[in-house]
Amino acid sequence: MTVVTATSYENPLSSLSIIAKEMRNSRHSSKEVVIFDLLCSNGEEWNRFASMSYNGTDFEKNTFHIISKSEIPADLVETQSHFFQTHPEYLLDSIMN
Repeated sequence: MTVVTATSYENPLSSLSIIAKEMRNSRHSSKEVVIFDLLCSNGEEWNRFASMSYNGTDFEKNTFHIISKSEIPADLVETQSHFFQTHPEYLLDSIMN
């Protein structure tokens, strides 16, 4: 599973082609579900997490959906919390500031 984390108020979903290119360049060549943590762009709201299928080349936009925090594995939420604790500068450029 790949996690894309928003690191500013700008929503990474507007950069799907750039993200797909980065994934292709880093050898993501098979189908997978990508989780988006949108804390910096959406805040700690019902739409903080989303997912979309990646087919090895591009994102399948019709598979996009919001994921409830309760559906996210606890260890992933913990990892993301730790990421933001160790990188508070990202929260400074977010809607949460």
